[in-house]
Amino acid sequence: MLKSSIPVRKGTRKVNATGLLFEVEDVVRARPARPVPAPVVSASEDDLTPVAGVALWGPLLDRLNLVAEADRRGLREIGPTGYSGGECYRALVEVLLAGGDFLSDRSLIADPATVELRGDNALPSVSTSWRFLAGADLGRVAKAAAVNRVMLRRAWAAGTVPCGDRLTIDPDATRVAVYGPGKEGSAFSRTGQTALSPLVGVLGETGDVLALRARGGAANDGRAMGSFIDECIAAIPKGCRDRYRLWIRVDSAGYQDQVVAAADRHQADYTVTAKAYPNVAAAVHALGDR
Repeated sequence: MLKSSIPVRKGTRKVNATGLLFEVEDVVRARPARPVPAPVVSASEDDLTPVAGVALWGPLLDRLNLVAEADRRGLREIGPTGYSGGECYRALVEVLLAGGDFLSDRSLIADPATVELRGDNALPSVSTSWRFLAGADLGRVAKAAAVNRVMLRRAWAAGTVPCGDRLTIDPDATRVAVYGPGKEGSAFSRTGQTALSPLVGVLGETGDVLALRARGGAANDGRAMGSFIDECIAAIPKGCRDRYRLWIRVDSAGYQDQVVAAADRHQADYTVTAKAYPNVAAAVHALGDR
C-alpha cells in the first residue's frame, strides 16, 4: 500500500499526489522527497509570435532598404496621404516570408507579439493591399522585378554571395492551382485542374529566386524558355558575375534549340533532360563506344 513519508499540506497541488496505476513491489513515494519549485508563467499568448523569423528578416529588409528602393522605382502608392508603394511592397514580402499565400494571410504578422517585433513598419489592411495590386500591368511588374534584382545585389554584397566558382541556374515551369475559372490567366492545364503556369528561375546553390514570369495555365512548359534564361542570367549581380562559370540545368521542357542558343550566348555549360526518342537513345549509347 502506498504511504507518504511527508505530511500533506493544505492547498498542495494534486498532481504531486497521483496514485499508482497498478501494484508494484518497489518503493514508490507518493510525493517528491524534496520540494520542487512551483511553475511560474512568464509569458502569455500575446507575448509569443508564431513567426519568429521576423526577428531575422525585419532587420535584413531594413538593411537592404527595401521600402526606399521600391519608392524610388515608383511602385504604386495608395493615395496622396496613404501608404507608399514601398510600404505596401514590404508588407507583401513579409506575408510571403511568413508562409502566406493570400492577402488575408496578413493575419500571420498581425498578432501583438509580431507587431512589436516589426516596429513601426506599416501593415496595410487586406483591402489596401488589394488596391496596391489591382490592375497591375507589365510595367508595374517590371518595376517590382527591378526592385528584387537590387535586393539580390545588395544581399550578395552584404555577405550572402554564393561560395565556389559555379552558379547553377534551374529554370522550370510550375503549376499554381486556382479555385474557379474566374482568376485572370487561369485555364485548364494538362493536369486537368484550373491553374496558372508561371516560370520560375532558381539558383541551385542558394535557392535565391532570380526571375519569375507569369503565364496562363495552358502554357506549354517550355514556351519562351530561351528568353527566360536570359532574364535569369541578367539578374545575377554584375559585380560578381565574372567570378563564376554558369551551368544551366533544365528538364525535358528545355529540350529545344532556343535553350541551347541561350546557353551559347552566355558561354554557359548546360544539361538538358532529353526525351527517349530512338535516335536520341542511339546517339547516347554510341558515346559509350568511343
